[in-house]
Amino acid sequence: MLRGAIEGVAENMIFGWVYSPLTPVKGARLLAFHGTRCCGAGDVDVFRQDLADVGLGDGHSGFRFPFTLHEGENPLLITLRFKESDFWLAQKGVALQES
Repeated sequence: MLRGAIEGVAENMIFGWVYSPLTPVKGARLLAFHGTRCCGAGDVDVFRQDLADVGLGDGHSGFRFPFTLHEGENPLLITLRFKESDFWLAQKGVALQES
């Protein structure tokens, strides 16, 4: 099972965490999407003491990376997907639509 959260989107940066008890996520590639357009990419490579403290692995489950939006696109609609995976992570209150 995968767990995670997009904790914030600010100044063209997206940040949060993702964790799997079965598969290490450290170094995994995340892709940011606005609708069907990829608008950024980054790795799960940020150490988070808060995650380690609550037993979510060794704490190397955080991410923080830039994204680029076109004029008029809402940053609150950005979703994340692991590269070559069907796992999607949406911001709170965002519903994913099948294409």
